[in-house]
Amino acid sequence: MAECALDADLEAVRLASLLQLVESEMFDGWLTCPTGRIGFREGTIVAATCGELAGMDAIRELFLCPTGRVRLEKGTASGNPLGNALAVVMEGVRVADEWDRLAALVLDEAPGFEAPATGPIDRSMLDDFDGLRTTFEVVKRASLAPSLATDALGQLFDNGWLVEVAPARPDEVRRQHALLVLGAASTSPEPTEPEPAEPAREPASSEDYYARIEAGRSALKSGQHDDAEADFLAALAARPGDRIASQNLKRVRALRAQTA
Repeated sequence: MAECALDADLEAVRLASLLQLVESEMFDGWLTCPTGRIGFREGTIVAATCGELAGMDAIRELFLCPTGRVRLEKGTASGNPLGNALAVVMEGVRVADEWDRLAALVLDEAPGFEAPATGPIDRSMLDDFDGLRTTFEVVKRASLAPSLATDALGQLFDNGWLVEVAPARPDEVRRQHALLVLGAASTSPEPTEPEPAEPAREPASSEDYYARIEAGRSALKSGQHDDAEADFLAALAARPGDRIASQNLKRVRALRAQTA
């Protein structure tokens, strides 16, 4: 077994600090992380892997894992330099901050949305933004590395093409991510079609609420704007002030106004 130079918890010693420490010490070897590893030659990053990702793509993804243990071992790593520690850290932290901003949001498409022609976001993935799932759940269902989707999703959100339609669920996302890091996802798989999750701070809904929301969305997709409006109004009556019903009601009225 390779000689261990450091064993630490990412919640106590961040990846950014470790990379800068390794560079200052001109370390030769490997840093094994919960989701991948990074190779160094004289403190310079020369290799990185994270699942199927390699190089800077892997580095960006590794920064999205804030929990678990890391182990720094002496050894020999080969490859071309990926950049100095400061540049790598700035890019990794940027992507991690952007993902933290988006992951817990519950989004839906804005009226008149048109799918982007290029990039990692396709129509099937956009259809999963239904006002019930978090961004984390949508990206996971698409089997896409979050770091590859973060910039495109951030642009869609900032440009108003994806809109927030329900309270964010950060605690739920942290729990799901922790399960993935620990490998528990393989023993407790997520349902193919997750049940609608109700925010804890909202009062309990009537039995009719979710049925009306689903009926309204089905009518909206079929172009039956009057029926959709009636269903969303009924959902609001079942749960007055509800954000999901209100946003969907605004959406159907905006679409009807465009076709009037």
